[in-house]
Amino acid sequence: MKMRDRTKLTLRFIEGLTSQNKDHFAWDSEVVGFGIKVSMGGHKSYVLQYRHEGRSRRYTIGPHGSPWTPDAARTEAKRLLGAVASSVDVQSEKIERRSGLTVAELCDLYVSVGLATKKPISVEAARSAFDNHVKPLLGNRKAEGITRSAAGLDDVRIHDLRHSFASFGANGGDSLLVIGALLGHRSAKATERYAHLSSDPVKQAADRISGEIAELLGAQPADSDEEVFNLTDASPEDLAPVRTILGRVVKARWLDTREVAARVNLTVATLQTYRWMGVGPSFQKIGGRVVYLADEVDAWKATQTAEETENVSESRGSAY
Repeated sequence: MKMRDRTKLTLRFIEGLTSQNKDHFAWDSEVVGFGIKVSMGGHKSYVLQYRHEGRSRRYTIGPHGSPWTPDAARTEAKRLLGAVASSVDVQSEKIERRSGLTVAELCDLYVSVGLATKKPISVEAARSAFDNHVKPLLGNRKAEGITRSAAGLDDVRIHDLRHSFASFGANGGDSLLVIGALLGHRSAKATERYAHLSSDPVKQAADRISGEIAELLGAQPADSDEEVFNLTDASPEDLAPVRTILGRVVKARWLDTREVAARVNLTVATLQTYRWMGVGPSFQKIGGRVVYLADEVDAWKATQTAEETENVSESRGSAY
């Protein structure tokens, strides 16, 4: 079955597949790239076909049968595709995990290399300890996995370390071309996904720009966060140059609908109706949120109070 000829892989469908004179595949209609391979000998295994840096890659999820049912394998395929979308070559990562040294191999390496300058009696004692205590319990396990577990890093993968490596390089000012070469990437697109900027370079850019604006205004840029926040306590004369550029942003306080409702003694539903009618305190939309300026809310409330007082006075006057 060709990739374009897809059908939902169910247990009944898979059980009905038979071997042919060569390996053949059946592809799922729900998850692109997910399929089952039927070998010439009739062995069935779930696979994922994907592309990484322009190359077609195939990942074997596992053999058909417990624990791999069609639904379980499909769920695993979705998880793998999520990693692929983040530029992870899941097949290469799988090979790296399998190629790691076992604990037994690491012990032998330590005895032959790490103890090369030690006395024979020390070497023999270490070998005996490994053979009698370590290898029977942990010999077949991967050393990398045990090291990560001991450090409390069970969920850390080789790819995570590569990602951090690239990010540190980007934050340090290294170009994407250099980072791509270090990671062995063939395309710049993959490098861009790794080398995302952290908040520190963005903050540095913001500080630099604000410093240039302050210099143009004849003001001195703040040397610390404390000085920046203390601007809210400055006099109007001190804030005049900043207001020229930033308007009311320096001392603005934003309120959401619930806060405004409590402030003006109205319900949230009433404020929503006011917005629909085009009356009430002015508001702004920031993203998907509706916000109000506290000063404008207070001014609107004062106006409403004054109007209500005036109406009451007129009503009393007309009563006489």
